[in-house]
Amino acid sequence: MPWYGYSLIALFFTGWYAVAQKWALNLKIGRTQLLTYTFVGLFLCYLIYGLVVDRRALFELLRKENFYTWGLFVAVFSMLGNISQIKALKTCPNPGYVSAIVALQSLTILILSFIIFGSPIVWQKLIGMIILLGGLYGLLLDKAKNKDVSWYLPAFSAMFFWSLMILGVKQMTNLGIQAYQILIILFFLASIGFLILAKVEKISLNLKELPNKIYLPILIAIFVAFFFNLLNFIAIKLVPNPGYSTAVSNAGVLLTLLYSAMVFPKEFGGEFNLRKWISIFVIIVGTTIIILA
Repeated sequence: MPWYGYSLIALFFTGWYAVAQKWALNLKIGRTQLLTYTFVGLFLCYLIYGLVVDRRALFELLRKENFYTWGLFVAVFSMLGNISQIKALKTCPNPGYVSAIVALQSLTILILSFIIFGSPIVWQKLIGMIILLGGLYGLLLDKAKNKDVSWYLPAFSAMFFWSLMILGVKQMTNLGIQAYQILIILFFLASIGFLILAKVEKISLNLKELPNKIYLPILIAIFVAFFFNLLNFIAIKLVPNPGYSTAVSNAGVLLTLLYSAMVFPKEFGGEFNLRKWISIFVIIVGTTIIILA
């Protein structure tokens, strides 16, 4: 299957991830609690997957020093990206808006590729950038007063951190490391990081005080993230520029908006604004032109 096949399948899963996180946050779970359970669950899933696929190759890889060095790099920026996104989701009226900002990582990857590798930016890409900025302006502009805009900064931070993570993932695939192997070390190290963070913040991981249904959105988040990450990392390995696969998977923003409107009432994350939806579509069009032109 070509890289865009994996990316297209992945975008259907990514649409549900932010929705599951928003659902869990609506049930009053803490940020660190949610991320710790999600990351530990994903680590166990990828470890089992890796042992089933090729146990011998996995054990041989554990002896390579660069596996841990780059694994730490992607784990750190994955942690920072997830922490920033959770913070944004808490105050954002619709998780699709946060996903739309994160979708700008394709542009960040394009710029970093230009700076690091000298990849040229042609006039078609410049037009795409103008279209993208127009869509961003439409998304963030709101004439209503007293609106909470505190989610802007963490959303942009998540976009930047995940851009660095994707570049690190691409470097690991260039070293011959398989997608599932990257995911094992990423979620292993990040899980340790979140467990330490919970200890430092003196946060209990006991969820008994929360509704019993809190486990459902956590399980959904783990399920959809398992497939999205695996498919997306395979696409990153196959594609010449990870910006291409990122641009395709970012189309899941529209699905996040649609799912949110279906699942949540307006006051809990199902806020729907046609102008903002159109703006998000414009952002995706602009990002796609930038990457594919």
